[in-house]
Amino acid sequence: MPRILIFLLGLLLTSCSRTETFDPRSIETDAGAALFRRILQDCPHSTDDRKMCLTLGPGQLPPSEEFLGRFPDLKSRILRHNQVTVTNIGGKSVVQEKSTPDSVLAGHLIILLQISELKSAGGNYEAVGAWAYKDEMMRRRYTVSPEPDGKFKIEPGEILEQKPVPTAAPKQ
Repeated sequence: MPRILIFLLGLLLTSCSRTETFDPRSIETDAGAALFRRILQDCPHSTDDRKMCLTLGPGQLPPSEEFLGRFPDLKSRILRHNQVTVTNIGGKSVVQEKSTPDSVLAGHLIILLQISELKSAGGNYEAVGAWAYKDEMMRRRYTVSPEPDGKFKIEPGEILEQKPVPTAAPKQ
């Protein structure tokens, strides 16, 4: 549980020393947009209209308004990182919308999404992306390959971290 809390907090807070050399525009590309949609698709909790927060790079920077404009079908669901907060519900840390001045309770639970890197690698891109919701999360590698029609093929790779960890079926 402490690792999940650290992961969630890391998605919300920026790390000054790591963000100085990172340019979020390196992710705010067509390949990054395709990867964002794939990470959202990989999250089992994204099938409804649940709100989400996207961060970019190792310092978890917020995406630009131009980048968010690439997702008109999702824009109403995407919250800026300063619109979310980590709270404790039933002994578990969860991420919610910040309450509004006229609201006593914080808003709905949200999905956190992160693209921490997207690097060119021999005509393709190697990427690391993650999603988190309540006490579940997955961080994994992806290969992003351009296709002749201008779209991208996204192939999931190695899972770097997952909570809860799936248990293997008992051997018979």
